[in-house]
Amino acid sequence: MAPPSWALSRRASRAEGRIERLAEDVTEATTAREEAVAALQRFAATGLLTVALPDLAVPDDDTGTWAATPAVALARAVEARLSSVDDTDAAWERVQKRLSEEFGRLQDALSRHGHTATARPSEDGTRVDIPYHCRERAVPELAAALTVEVAELTRILSAREREILQTHLITEVAGTLQELIGAAERQVAAMNRELEERPTSTGMKLRLVWRASRRARQGLTQAREGLRQSADAWSPEDWAAVGAFLQEQIARRQVDESAGSWLEDLTGALDYRAWHEFGVERHQHGKWVPTTGPA
Repeated sequence: MAPPSWALSRRASRAEGRIERLAEDVTEATTAREEAVAALQRFAATGLLTVALPDLAVPDDDTGTWAATPAVALARAVEARLSSVDDTDAAWERVQKRLSEEFGRLQDALSRHGHTATARPSEDGTRVDIPYHCRERAVPELAAALTVEVAELTRILSAREREILQTHLITEVAGTLQELIGAAERQVAAMNRELEERPTSTGMKLRLVWRASRRARQGLTQAREGLRQSADAWSPEDWAAVGAFLQEQIARRQVDESAGSWLEDLTGALDYRAWHEFGVERHQHGKWVPTTGPA
C-alpha cells in the first residue's frame, strides 16, 4: 500500500531541506578552497616558498588564478617536505628574532656601499627588497642577477687579462725570464764543472740539478720549455701554455696573498725561482742517481 500523499510531501520537504543544506555546504567548501588556493598563490608570489624548497615545482603565476588540482598537489608536497620543521610558538619567536638581526646586518653591509634594503612584512611573511638597476628585487632574484653579472664580468676581465698577458707580459717579460732561466742553468752547469774536477776523497762524483719544483702547478714543464727559447720561435701551443701558466700563477697568488698589492702579487707570481728546486745527484754504476740520507 502506497504511503499517503501527506507523508510523501513531508519526505520531499525534508529532502529539499537537505539538498539546500548540502548546496550551502558545497558553496562554503568551494569558497574556503578558493580562499586557501589564493592564499597559497599569494604566499608563493613572495618567493619565500622557493627559498624554503628551491627544487619544488610551483605553478606559473602568469596563468592567473591557480586551478584547484595543482594547488592541492602543491600544498600536499609542501606539507610532506616540511613536516619535520618545528612550527611551535617558541620556534616562531626565534625565527622572528633572527630575521630582525639578519636584516640589520644586511642593512649595515649595504649602507657601506650606498645601497638600501626594505623589509615588507605581511600576513604571508616578510619580504626584503633591494633596489638594483632601477628596480626593486627580492633577495633570491637579486642573488640570481648578481651571479649572472659576476659571471659576465669575470668573462670580460678574463679576456682583458689574457690580452694584457699576451700583449705585455708574455711578449715583454718572457724575454727577461728567458735570460734569467738561461743564466741560472749556465751557473748550475759551471758549478757542475767545478764538481767534476773535484771529486771527493773516496772518488764519489756529485752534481747539482736545477729542475721544475715538484710542488709547482700543472703546466710548468711545458711553459718552462717555452721560456727556454725565444718568443719569436714559439708555436701557438707554446703561447697558450705560457699564457695559461702565467695567468694561473697570478690568480693563485692573488688568492693566497690577498693582502698584497697588485705589484707584489705580480712580482711573486713571476718569480721563476719559486718554480724550481735544487737536487743533488751522485754518479754510481755509470749513471746519475739521486742522493739520499746524509750523503
